[in-house]
Amino acid sequence: MIELLVYFYYTVHKQSIEYVIFEDNSFKDGITIKPSRLYEWVDQAGKLPKTASPSPADFECAFEPVIQGGDDIVYIGLSSELSSTIQNATIAAEGFPDGRVTVIDSRNLSTGIGLLVLKAALEQL
Repeated sequence: MIELLVYFYYTVHKQSIEYVIFEDNSFKDGITIKPSRLYEWVDQAGKLPKTASPSPADFECAFEPVIQGGDDIVYIGLSSELSSTIQNATIAAEGFPDGRVTVIDSRNLSTGIGLLVLKAALEQL
């Protein structure tokens, strides 16, 4: 419910570009594989998938339409202590005009990031 409120009232966009790697297959989380299918595979195989950070090119593709639409971006990502996501987002941000993309290291995981996004959205008011 909080996610819906944030989306509709605060113009927050959730862009899933994280990769899930299961056995010899790579998927874009929530795009080329749905969580229900992934859970089925985990149950059947008895092992967990791995994940991979989005590349700078993935971030560029996600950022571009927002910038072209005239909006600026504040990207709050997975802790840099756990992933290269922040590094890759920063590399992509450098390809846009100064100040258009701000990358923030949440130093958190999922719920922590969600709370930071909500706080940032509320600060817009």
